[in-house]
Order: sequence, then C-alpha cells, then structure tokens
Amino acid sequence: MTFATTMLDLDGVANLWVDPFHPFLLAHPRFVANYGTVEQTDWETWHHYREYGCTDEIFVEILQDYAREGLFTAAPPFDGVPEAMQRLHAAGHTIHVVTDRPEFILEATGQWLTDYGIPFDSLEIGRDKTVFKRRGDGPYFALDDRTENVQNMRAADIDAILLDWPWNRTADLPRVFSVSDYVDYVLEKTA
Repeated sequence: MTFATTMLDLDGVANLWVDPFHPFLLAHPRFVANYGTVEQTDWETWHHYREYGCTDEIFVEILQDYAREGLFTAAPPFDGVPEAMQRLHAAGHTIHVVTDRPEFILEATGQWLTDYGIPFDSLEIGRDKTVFKRRGDGPYFALDDRTENVQNMRAADIDAILLDWPWNRTADLPRVFSVSDYVDYVLEKTA
C-alpha cells in the first residue's frame, strides 16, 4: 500500500454552505440597499450572486458577515463525511483541509472538524489549494467543488476530483457524488 497526502475542501464538500447562505445574502442590509428585494432562484453556478447584479466586493463583505455570525460552523457535515474521512485516516493517509474561508474563523473551523470527528493533519485558509503538497510526499489526491480549483490542482500534478454540484456540471473533469466515493477512489488507487 502507498500512503497518500490528501486534501479536503469544506464548503460544498464536507458541509453545505449554499442553502443557508443564499437567504442570508438576499436579506443582508448591504445587498438590499444595493439591489433591493429579489426573488431567490436556484443556485446553479458558483458565482450565482452575480445573477442578482451583486459585485464580487459586496459578496465578499456579506460572506465576512456570515462568518462573523458563526454561520460557517453552524451547519453539520454531510451524512457520512466523518466516517469516510475516518476510514481514509485509519488507512494511513494524511488529510489536509484547505478552505477559502475568512482567516479569522480558522480556530472555529478546526473546532468544528474536531467536534464532528473529522480527522485532519493540518488546516489552512487560502484560495490556492495546492499548498497542501508541502505537507507530505505523493501521491496527492484532492476533493473540491470548484472547477477552477480542480483544474489548478490537476495542473500541479494532483489527482483532484470534483464533488458533483449544479455549478460544476459543465466541467469535463473527474467527479464523484459523495465524500465516501472520493475515499473509495483514493483507497483503490493506493491499494
């Protein structure tokens, strides 16, 4: 057996962020002041907020407020995520969580992982998901829900996989339908 260095994204992979964030965005005073009251539509692209006319700058500000209110760590993990990641860790693979959350919730994010029994060897906040490669030797595996992240990691010789969502269905990239499927993939490749 080969031991792998693996990466797990959180939001949209280990837990759901869109369903609780979407109404928060539309009701946020900054959003309403700039764009008025709008009817919620299905979140089908990663940048769905732009369909309401919302700028990236305002989106990030509202996301920061969402984090300040503790809402990133309010949602539980998807069913089966803790067990799947425990299986991966028990097989001897390292797990490095890299998430693009605001830096000030790093400690709360680590506590959330611990509270739900999701093992991890390191936790980093950042947009560049390839940083986990410095944490160990290959082979390298990663799971993310953003097409751009998976493309960047694959360009860096990481066997990166998409977790299937409406916002990434047009991408011609390898995908799985659950974290458990991803763990099965890693275990099969390293057997």
